[in-house]
Amino acid sequence: METRSFALRLNLTALAVLAAAPLAGCGSLHHAAGVATGMVSHQLCSAAFVSRLDPETFYGEAIAPALGPARGLVSHHVDREHGEVTARLAGLFESRAVYRPDLGCLVLRGAPPAAVELLAEPKTPPLLGPIAGPEVVAPTDPGLIAALD
Repeated sequence: METRSFALRLNLTALAVLAAAPLAGCGSLHHAAGVATGMVSHQLCSAAFVSRLDPETFYGEAIAPALGPARGLVSHHVDREHGEVTARLAGLFESRAVYRPDLGCLVLRGAPPAAVELLAEPKTPPLLGPIAGPEVVAPTDPGLIAALD
């Protein structure tokens, strides 16, 4: 039984090394793996907390196909309570994206950034005045009218 467990770990390690081989030209394997896990955590965070999509469906349809053969090495966890998504590559490299209301998702590297206060009104007025009122503008092109109907 112990030999089987060792063989499984050895096979998984070899698979991780082979999957990382195409990244050998990158400056650092750690940075390259961070790109992959960062993409997974950020995309899942945006899907789950910004777009309110089912993260597992989104992962299966949009992210897993992009990962190619490495998809078996990537795992993820969506923490709805804290608004976070964690992604791991081969259990070795990890990225975490957090949802910040009104700002979207941010992949964290180290300590979280300082809180951001959004302005209700811009500090400077716009350079151009209003170009249209609040009324709906009706099209004048007959082709566009027919298409909209």
